[in-house]
Order: sequence, then structure tokens, then C-alpha cells
Amino acid sequence: MDVIKRTPLGNIKSWLKTFEGKRTNIHGLPLWALKVTDTELLELRVLFQHLFRGKDPKTILNYYSCRGSDKANEFDRLFTLYISTWLQRNYQGERLRWPPVLENIDIKHSTTLMPSIYQSIDNGLAGWGVDVYSTENRDQYFATLYCQGGFPRAGLVGLNNGPVPNYLNAVIQQYSQFHHTATAEDIALKAMDDLPVTLRQKPFAQLAAELINCLLKLRDKYHLYSESDPVLALDIKCPNWRNQLPFLLCDKEAYELMQKLLRRTAALIKREQNPVRISRYIEKGVNSWQLVAETHINHTIHPEDLMRCIGCPNLPIFFDLYTQTESGERSRSASFNLKGVGAKRWQVVPNETRFFNGDAASEISFELWSDGNKICENTYYRGEELNPDLPWVFSQSGERYHFLGQGNTKVAHENVLVVFAGQLEPANVLSTVEVVGKLGALGQTVYRLAGQAYAQVLSGKFTITTLAEEAGDLHCWFDGDRCIEAISSKHVYKGVPNIYYREGLGEKVCVSRSELYWQAENSERVEALTGSSLEHGLGTISWQKDGELKWQSKCALLPEGSGFDVISYEQGELELKVLGFGNDIDVGLIEEQSNWLRAVDKYEELYLGEIQLPRKMSDVINPVICWHSLINNKITFELPTEQSGVCLLTPEGRPFVHTKTVLTLDDLYSHKLKIQLPPDSRKRFVNVSAVLIKNRNHEAFVSQTIELEGGGSQIVSSSVLAKLAQLLFNQSSDLRDVVTFRFFGDEELESVVPKVECYKHHVKNFIVDDELVGVKLVNSRSHKNREGIKMYAAPMWDLNREHIELERYANPYNDLIFSLPSTSEYGPWFLYSSLENRIQPRAVIISRPKIEISSYAEVLNHEMVLPSFSCDGQELSNAIRDLKFNSSTYGYDFSDIDRILEVLANDIYHDDWQVVQGFVEALDYAEPNTFHVINRLLYSPKALALLLLKQSDPRHFENVWQMASKMPFEWLSLSVSTWKHAIEHNLLSALDSLKPLSSVFSDKQYKEAKKGLFFSKLEPLMSKGEYFKTVAEFCLYELFDIEPEWLLSSIWEGEGTVVDNFYGEKSKLFLRHQGKLLRNVQNKTNDFRLRELLNTTFSRELLPGTLKGFVQPPSLESEKADHRAVVLDLPIKVAFNNMNAFKSDNVQAFKVLDDSEQLLLNFALSRLQQFDRQWLQASMACAVKATTLYKLESMDE
Repeated sequence: MDVIKRTPLGNIKSWLKTFEGKRTNIHGLPLWALKVTDTELLELRVLFQHLFRGKDPKTILNYYSCRGSDKANEFDRLFTLYISTWLQRNYQGERLRWPPVLENIDIKHSTTLMPSIYQSIDNGLAGWGVDVYSTENRDQYFATLYCQGGFPRAGLVGLNNGPVPNYLNAVIQQYSQFHHTATAEDIALKAMDDLPVTLRQKPFAQLAAELINCLLKLRDKYHLYSESDPVLALDIKCPNWRNQLPFLLCDKEAYELMQKLLRRTAALIKREQNPVRISRYIEKGVNSWQLVAETHINHTIHPEDLMRCIGCPNLPIFFDLYTQTESGERSRSASFNLKGVGAKRWQVVPNETRFFNGDAASEISFELWSDGNKICENTYYRGEELNPDLPWVFSQSGERYHFLGQGNTKVAHENVLVVFAGQLEPANVLSTVEVVGKLGALGQTVYRLAGQAYAQVLSGKFTITTLAEEAGDLHCWFDGDRCIEAISSKHVYKGVPNIYYREGLGEKVCVSRSELYWQAENSERVEALTGSSLEHGLGTISWQKDGELKWQSKCALLPEGSGFDVISYEQGELELKVLGFGNDIDVGLIEEQSNWLRAVDKYEELYLGEIQLPRKMSDVINPVICWHSLINNKITFELPTEQSGVCLLTPEGRPFVHTKTVLTLDDLYSHKLKIQLPPDSRKRFVNVSAVLIKNRNHEAFVSQTIELEGGGSQIVSSSVLAKLAQLLFNQSSDLRDVVTFRFFGDEELESVVPKVECYKHHVKNFIVDDELVGVKLVNSRSHKNREGIKMYAAPMWDLNREHIELERYANPYNDLIFSLPSTSEYGPWFLYSSLENRIQPRAVIISRPKIEISSYAEVLNHEMVLPSFSCDGQELSNAIRDLKFNSSTYGYDFSDIDRILEVLANDIYHDDWQVVQGFVEALDYAEPNTFHVINRLLYSPKALALLLLKQSDPRHFENVWQMASKMPFEWLSLSVSTWKHAIEHNLLSALDSLKPLSSVFSDKQYKEAKKGLFFSKLEPLMSKGEYFKTVAEFCLYELFDIEPEWLLSSIWEGEGTVVDNFYGEKSKLFLRHQGKLLRNVQNKTNDFRLRELLNTTFSRELLPGTLKGFVQPPSLESEKADHRAVVLDLPIKVAFNNMNAFKSDNVQAFKVLDDSEQLLLNFALSRLQQFDRQWLQASMACAVKATTLYKLESMDE
């Protein structure tokens, strides 16, 4: 910057303008936050030297300083900035304070000059929006500038016991213990008591707090939790990380201090009261507002916080969290993995899960699942149901309107939004209420309120007040004998339920019956709920205390002991008994079933109905009971017909009706299975046969037995169906495949369990005049979030580009249509919606437009103007775009894609990895078998393993890892040579990041840095279980001579042998399952094929003698060996094969299986992983160790 060609004042103004142009929103910031560079500091020095040299400083100050004006001029601001920055960089704690800094710009210090200096500093600080620090005795000008510059270098000298390092260490220590109840700012301010008095300034504490928060952000952004050397990891992942700190580091001491602080911060596990919770808010939709509930789950959670929050001790190392609403909507919201040795922590890969409107207002719960087994379930914190009878209050600040409370609410906000089904009236003339929209799906109005308002309800009014001292949340709920058969009303109870409440985080308390009141439908009489002659049917319960309405809710009360009894006879005849509902009721069936009801006879409080079903296995009957012949005081029920057979029950306990919705895999996990055996059946079990159907052909099938406790009607969890369906879908590469079920007792049972599909809503081509113009969403009229549905598109060959939102409209039949993007880029395009919309993603071909050509000249001209879309340097993009369908084989020609993937497997730097990464990121909103490229990766194991290890983001790593649970392959079946190839390419490429550090490291430091880098890169794989940890350690030993601890042990001899560990794990296996091992994997045919494969291709006789002891001996009786083969032998033999331990033509080599054999093996591994992950991983790890030690001993011999 040229600083001396203009007038002195012109130079100052020009310099300041340039300086401010490089920074934004600087007014009011501490001066250290401006990050003055050494170059800028030198320029300022030249400016002031030119100004003061050879002149009277007092004259210059009196001339250029604003001398008490309301606004400081440029001179005062730069003069203050220079002194503050110079002191931070250069002041060494000398006794003389002002002379060094002033003499540096040719000002001779004198006592008479200081009042002018103080005045300029006062003006300059005011110009920056900063106050002078004052003590009891005087204004501390020097101390203010000293701390405004940042951490003074003098304070950083002596890293172990200097005042600044000690202070920062104390703040971090306090923050690690108390940050869930206090902010970093509060802790930093309280810790200042141990600092010298001149440093006890708010900007100094503010800098400490911002520094800690910045280091925490760096830790989270670059995933430094598990790094053995977080500083080295950050140097590699983000070399300029120090520039992101809130102040400028200009010396070695500061660098070293930041490294120490970063190491401490990276090990800090943030504590939080509720790290797993629900957040509700409202947002504007297409035509109206909508209510949204979404999961909020921290990326890292302290084990104590998680246990307290979810109420489940003794969690496994791996589990998934699923979120579920009352209607049965269900999604996987997070994957948890316990990591760490000393300081344990849960590393979480969350998947944002959202629900809308009715589902968002309902109670939202979670389930924890591990390897197909449910661990526990509970309601989310903040997942309680919103009461539609109460006003809901939302904030009107920030980007989202977050839920604050319901009913009587006091908030500190100036304005709030209130959602209420009734009228909201201002409480006084100073308050304003205006309508801002409708929450259309729930029939409620959205109001904006400033001040105080009343929400009038049947039992009184609720008061909402802004700008008030906030009161704790009041949450109330029913607890009683709920009638699950009632479907027309939500809260229907037999007898009078209890009402519980909780204020804030307090304990639950039961409301006294003396404070509860009941008002029946169409009745003006309000009676105490303690009364003995309550009017039954629909009505409202209210809680009133001290003259204030605290809560109310609509519900229905039935007589205690009332109920139904359905008796089934032959030929679809039923007898319906209606018991205990009283005398003054009417009984019928819903309109669609009215013809089924032949007669109703009354015997005092017993009503007896005769029903003839139209077919033998009708799903349900729907009785309707009406009180006092009042048409708006009736309740509809849903009852199973009790015919012999099998049906699904919804989460509410009612029969699942397939005509109303599609059945998906998630539904099976949330539903139940009702089994009604014939009266004469003696069976105490039911066999289930599940079949994967592709284009009406049976692709795969699996069977399982459901044990029953007794005869008659049984209700069991349908998770057994879900597990079977999941196993079959894992073998599928087509999202259109379905799973069907058949059930067998003495003979096949009649079943109304529908087929299981992948998505609730399919997408079909929408064609107009023989031209594809868009896609139609099937069953869009029944979609729960119809107003909020959006679809997006991107070219399949370039998913990395910005995606296009598709225009939507409704056709004359009110179906949702999404138009194809208007583009001249022809080829396959990918169309999708957010996962919560349950819409099938799919590809469409956007073809070149048909142009009628009448002459040869037009042909030539047309060919000349057609655009070319070749992607330079990206062969994979071209192969995807030009993928051809072969009509004769009814399939695609994948030869080009397969060839390129093989190239990628051996070239980690290839540009086409960017194309593949686009598909990895698409796994956030689509299943992996949506994409041909992902499917073809299964045929290139080296490329697949390399793709996994290339993922540096835990979310993307988890998405690739989860492919094994959704596609027909298993990571466990990859050969160790495949892992070795991928690890070698991955780690050698990672070494490139160490090259800039090689010149500053000693050989020993570089070796340790390399080792730390390797373990850091492989940590995600090693955390997936004992087997993968052992494989990674073996590869590190083979490739880089990094010896694992187990290399010092032996197979058979001495203490701590591999075989001792193996038999110890086997004993634990039998103890866990009490000797009952998994016997059936799929079905008799495939299980026989699997045992043949284990006994021939993986024969015990093909193993070296040293390793045969890990497999069942031939002396074991055949039947017993067969029953144990899958659990005991399969993992060992797979691991031996992965290590090339089996002999083939007298050479130990990897046994390559054909596709059908590999499917058998993968299916069995998947079942075994569900049965006992610990045994699977531990036994395979033992096999790897034993094979390694055997080969080393063989080489020595």
C-alpha cells in the first residue's frame, strides 16, 4: 500500500477505508477481532512516523485529534489501533509502559503529553465502539489497550505457568465439567479472579470464550474426537486452521499454546441435559402453514447424558435409533457407535427425521435396535402430544418459529405466533392480535400476538402473555384404561382416567379429582369428575384450580367394564355382543357395512347383533354406538372378525386395512401380528414363509417358526416379519421388488397380511400426446404432507451439480404432477424427494425432441445444431449418460461402467471418483440399489472397499457402510487381500498430506506422525468390530511393518493364546443363548446347499493341521455338527478363506464362489450377525490372528 504520496490526513483516510473494506460488521468488536496483520502494523508505523517525525507531537495531536467531538475521526481510531496491536506483539512487561510504543513512531514521551494521548485514545476507542476499562481509582488506558490487542505475548511466555496459559487451562477445565449448565462466556468471566488486575477485562474473557468455542467448532467440523494427535490431524485436514481463530497468531509461543489447548479441547466431551430430543416449529407451506416436528440428536454424546436422556442402561456398542409417531410413521434417525478407551463417548451419525401436521402434533417416541433386536423404547424429550384443544405458542424470532408452550403461556418475546382452533382476542387496548394464515391440515388459525390475549374454550379461557417473566412448561396427559378399539375419537377410556402433569423438568404429579370437571357433548351441565352418574360418550375434561383454567381436553368416557365379544361361526356368520354400555344407546354398523347387520336384540345392558360377512375372511367390522340418539355423540369402533387366519394390527391395536395405505418395512416394525388358529388346531407354533418377488417370479425365500404360548387368538410382534422382509430386501437390487408372506399351522392359514413394498408412494410416467412431460405421484391425495411435497432433479451423470426443484401442479383428478426440467441435456435424470415423504426415487430418460425434417439440407442443419454433451476427462459420466438398454436380453450393457470401475480400483486419484462421490452423497435421500453404479460396485470389490475408505466424513462413511444392510453383499465376505489393496492406496495417498511437514520433523517425529495418520484414517473401519480392527492391524503390519500386540502371542502354546481366546468366546456364546444356537437360515433347500458348501469348498481337510482345531472335529455326530455348522463353523471358515488359508491344488488361495454361492454365504452372515454380532466378530478375528501366526511360523521353518 502506498502510504506517503497523499497528504497525511489523506493517507490515513485511504488506509482506513482499505482496512475496513477487508472486514465486515466491525463496530463494537474488540480490537483483537480485527486481526491486524504484521504487514498492516508496519504500514501504520510508517504512516505515523511520517506524521510525527521532526514535529511537536502535542501540536500534531491537537491538530488531528477530534478533541472531544461526538465522533472520533480516522486519526484517533488508527492511533488507538496501532498502540493496542503493538503492545500485544511487542510489550515485554517493562517497567516503562508508554515510552517504548510512542518512541517506535517518533513520539518522545513526556508527562505533559499524556493528557492529549489519553484524549485521543478515549476518542479512538469510542470510534471503534469500545469502552475504556476502569478500576476503582482511575481509567486504565494502558491496560485497556493491552488487553484489546489480544493475548499479550508477555503473558504467553512460560507456557506451563504463565498467567494467560493458566487462565485458559482453568477455563477449559471448568468448561469440561460445567458447560451443560454454564456458557463459556460465564465461566471465562468467573475465572478472571486469578488474573492480574489489569487483565481482568471483559474483552479478555470474551476472547477466551470465543477461542474455546472456535476450537470446539474445529473439533466438530473435522471430527477430531478420536484422533491420537488432533493438531497433526487438523494440520492435514485444514492447514490454515490457525487463521480461523478469533485473533491473529504471530509468534511461536502462541502457536504452541493453541496446540496444547486444541489437544485438550479435542478430548472434551460436551455435556448436555437432553442431547436427544424433538424440536417442533411451524413454517409456511405452498398454500398454508404447516406444523413440523424434527429430531435433534448431537453428533457426540457423553454416555451418562445418553443414559439419563433415553432411560436405557447396558447399551450395546452399536445400535440404531428409530423415530415413530402414534400413527406408525417410522424412520431411522441416527446410528450410534461407542468409542474411546478412557473417556468413552457415543459418536452419532444423525439422519434428520421430520414429521408434518397430524404426525408432528402426536406423541413421538423412539426405539433402539441392534442387529434386528429391539433394546428399548420411550417417548422423546419434548415429544409429548400437542393438545388440539389448547392454543400453541411459537416464537417469532430467528429463521424458524419454534414451539414455546401450550395453554396458559408467559414468554419474554416481544411477539409470538399462536396456533388455535378458536378465536384469539386481545386482553386490552395495548395488545394486538392479527391473523397471519391457516394451519390448513389441522384446521387451525395462525395469529400474531403482541401483548396479552385470551383463547376462549368451552371451559373458560387461556391467557397468553408476551414480554413477561417466563413460566415453566405445563404438560398434562391422560393415564387410564384406553379403549383401543375406538377409531373415531383419539382419547377414549373405560372408566375415568387419571390426569397427570409436569411443570418444566419437574416430577410428574397426579391432578386431584376435586379439581377436574366433565361436560358431556350437547350438555350444558358441568359436573365434578368425582360424580357417580356421569353422562357417557363424548365430552370435555377440564382442570380448574384457584379460579384459573389450567388445562382441558376432549375425550370420551365409557362405562367401566364395557366391551365387545365377537363369536365366529361357519360360513362367515358372527355374533356381536355389546356389553356394559348402559341402556340408552343405539347400536349399528358403519354405512359401508350396514347390509351385514341382520338384527340387534336387547337384553337389559346386553345388545346382541347378528352379522353375515360378505366373505369368509373380511378384515374388520365397525360397530357404532350412539348415546341418547344424538347424532353427534357417537363413537365408531373397529373389531377383528375373529375368523381363523392371520392379520396385522396397527400401533393403536386395530386391524390394518390394506385398501387405505401401502404396507412398508417400517410399518412391520411398528405393527403387531394377530394369529387366530382354528378351534380344533393342536399346533403351538406357526410357520412363516416369506418370498421376494421380482416381476412375478420368486427370487428368494426364507422361513421361520413363531412359537405360540397357547391356542386360540394370539397377538405377537410383527418384527419377525420385518426381519424376514429385511433379509430378503437385502438380496434385492430392484426397488420394485416386493415381499409376500404365507402362514402355516396344521394347514395354510388364511391371511390378509398384504405385500410389503419399499415405498408408500410410487412415481409413474405422465405422458401427454405420446410425450413424457412429467411424473405422477401415486396416491398423492392420501399423502400426509401433500402441501409440502417437493421433488428435485439432477442429471444422473453429474449428481454433484446444484439440483433443480421441479414445478408441480394437479391434474383434473387432483393427482400431483411434477414437470420434467426444461433442459437441452438429454439422457437419464434422477428424480427424488426428501426421505420423510416416503416417495420412490427414480430415473427418467429425457430424450431429444422429435423434429419433422422434410429435406436432406434440414437433416444436415439439424445434426449441426444438436449439442454435444461429452464430459471431458470423465469417462464414467459419459458411460452413465450413454448407457444402452438391450431389448433382446431385456437388460443394460454395463461393460463400460464395469471397465471404468476397475480402473478406479487401481487409481485413487482418478477424476471419476468425483462422479462416484456424487452417488455416495445421494445416499442421504435414496436407497443404494436406486443407482446402477452402486449396483455395479458389488462386482468390483476393490473399488467398493476403496470407496468406503475414501470417505472422510463420518456421515458418508456410515452411508456406504450401511449399503451392506440394504443390498446383497456383506463387508465380512471381502477378502483380506481386497482390504489390503484398498488400505494401501488410501494410506499412500494420505501420506501426501504429510509431505509439507517432512522438512520440519525429525525422522522419529515423522515416523510417529505417519503412524498416527494411518490409525486416524483407519479408525472408522477399526471401530466396526473386532474382526475389522484385526484386519486393519494385519494390513498395517504387512504394508508398513507396524506390529500389532497380538503378533507376540501364539496359536496353541503358552499363556494368552489365540485358541484360549477362541474357546473363551465360544463359552460366552453358549452362555448367552443357553445352548440354543441358530439352526435355520433360509429354508430346507438353501440350508442344505449352505452346509454342502461349508463341507466341500470350505472342507476342514483343506486347512493346515495347525488351524483345524478351530473347526468342528469329524468325530462329532453328523446331525449335531449340521445344527451347529452355521454358528460355529461359518464365521471361522469365511475368515480362513478371506486369509487364503484353504488349499487349492496344493496352494493356499482365496476360494472364489459363484453368484448363487456368494448369496447363500452373505445371507447366512447377515442372519448370524442378527443372532450374535459379538461371536461373529470375535471368532473371525481369532481366525485372522491364527492364520497370520501360522504363516509367520511357516516362513521361519
